[in-house]
Amino acid sequence: MFMKKSVVLAVTVLASLSLAACGNSSKSKSSSNKTSSSQTQDLSKNITLANYKKIKVGIMTGQGGATESSVKAKFGTPSSKSKASKTEIVQYSWSKVDPSFKVADVTIHAIDGKVVGKAYDAKKTSGMKITSKSRLAGIKKGDSYNATLKTLGTPNGESIMGAGKNSLQQLTYATDKNGNAVTFSFNQNKLNAKTTATIN
Repeated sequence: MFMKKSVVLAVTVLASLSLAACGNSSKSKSSSNKTSSSQTQDLSKNITLANYKKIKVGIMTGQGGATESSVKAKFGTPSSKSKASKTEIVQYSWSKVDPSFKVADVTIHAIDGKVVGKAYDAKKTSGMKITSKSRLAGIKKGDSYNATLKTLGTPNGESIMGAGKNSLQQLTYATDKNGNAVTFSFNQNKLNAKTTATIN
């Protein structure tokens, strides 16, 4: 999916900005802390937009971010775990979310147990939010991340990596029921790119 590829790019870019060696993201299932389904409590009802918004993202050293353990305590055991090669960034994803949160999955990125990024991947559904192209056209280069959110409302997909000077944000809005979309990319909270995307 488009958002997942964008998150990988964001991880790579911000890892280099924080003086970590950058590389391609490789995904693999976690081999540690395995539990049977009977032992794992289903906490998917807690994976809502409201609780996602409460996850605090820190700078790329982890300072200021929510703890990885607190997110796991709220959301339960992740569906998958992966690590960006040659970095200390670990990604956890939850594919089973509350029905009210109409997304493909929710992801956090962590360094030394602290959250440095979070995202939710847009999902094509019959009732997904559609934003007109005329409204999207009103967003201009240099507009702020917060101002864009205020103007357009909650996006279909979102990605946030880092905080402060070394931060990247992406907002994806569906433009029709076929999954066509527009993604706004922000660097240090300022819009620097607008691209077309496809929501699957």
